Amino acid sequence: MLIDNSLEVVRSMRFAPVTKEAIFQLAAATVAPIVPLEELFGVIF
Repeated sequence: MLIDNSLEVVRSMRFAPVTKEAIFQLAAATVAPIVPLEELFGVIF
């Protein structure tokens, strides 16, 4: 039935459609231009 399918969709929904991965990507994209390249390469290499 249509109502059964609708209820299943509502049950599978999250409170907010934001994942931890999306928050991490947003934080990385925000911080990346602020960090000087020398410091970034110093950490990596």
